[in-house]
Amino acid sequence: ISSIIIVLICLICSILDVPWGWEGWFVVGVIALSFVVLLNDSMPPDFTMTFALALVMAAQIVSTEEGLAGFSNSAVLSVAVLYAVAAGLTATGALDHIMNKLLGSPTS
Repeated sequence: ISSIIIVLICLICSILDVPWGWEGWFVVGVIALSFVVLLNDSMPPDFTMTFALALVMAAQIVSTEEGLAGFSNSAVLSVAVLYAVAAGLTATGALDHIMNKLLGSPTS
């Protein structure tokens, strides 16, 4: 599937006559690699995306300020906190306890 996506991106870029340097191909490779890792579920999504960002920043395609600018948005921080709360509720089983109290246990 990822090879199909890469071929489609290459075809679109050749049709639009987009001049890519090594930076463009590097980013396409990082996106394809991230997509494959996410599909295989071999690493957690947060680690995969953070690693992809780190690769692009290490190659100096994106500056550190540009790469980390999204984390200054309060919406991103809110979602991160909600992920931490959801992981805590799942790990402790508190959500199961609350749902059993609200919905009850099945009788049959």
